[in-house]
Amino acid sequence: MIFLIYGTDKDKSHEFLERLMARFLKGKNFFSLHRLDEESFSESVFNGLLKTDSLFLNKNLVVAKRLFQNFAAADYILSNLEILGSSGNVFVFWEEKIKDDFLKKIKKYAEVKKFDSAARPDFKKKKEDEELFKVADLVALRKKQEAWFLYQRIIMKGGPCEEVFWKILWQMKVLGLIKRGGGRKLHPFVLAKAKRAAGLFQEKELDGFLGELVQIYHDYRNGTADLAVGLERFILRV
Repeated sequence: MIFLIYGTDKDKSHEFLERLMARFLKGKNFFSLHRLDEESFSESVFNGLLKTDSLFLNKNLVVAKRLFQNFAAADYILSNLEILGSSGNVFVFWEEKIKDDFLKKIKKYAEVKKFDSAARPDFKKKKEDEELFKVADLVALRKKQEAWFLYQRIIMKGGPCEEVFWKILWQMKVLGLIKRGGGRKLHPFVLAKAKRAAGLFQEKELDGFLGELVQIYHDYRNGTADLAVGLERFILRV
């Protein structure tokens, strides 16, 4: 059995993925969960997961993210669609984008769900982008209460949590660069702001915060933690 979940609305597609996983993992289904992505794909491992299909063994629920970004993985999957589709195991592929020719082939064997974000007017998008940068600026200034309130407002409006994450990560990297005497190639306005904020941190603190952010994203990509919650806790700790 094959499922393909894709589209630009990552929040909705992840919500559907979580519900789908719960459907197979709860109750008396006896499914074993396995996660793969474009970096961890191995043809031999995938073959092993595919062949485990027995009345006496747990069946496999394989959740694969961005696998079609790996050309070798994409070629392998497209060559084995009929086998995957007739297997007693369940294969769920999650993608942000997928090529039209890939999609055409997969539709013959898979249940396909598409989640696209609604188009936003340019003026609205500009305002939302400004709010994302503002959260990162407030975190850099250690104004955690203001940062938290603005972050909550963005999330409640259905804003892109992952984009907030990348803005904060970039800000922390810039502060670390400044603390080490770098940053001369930055825009003068960005450099001036970063210098003011860098004085509020110790170098070891910034290294620790960067490590936390990397771990938060790693856990999110592995499906073991919620990015929105992890980021909220981080904002309140800084």
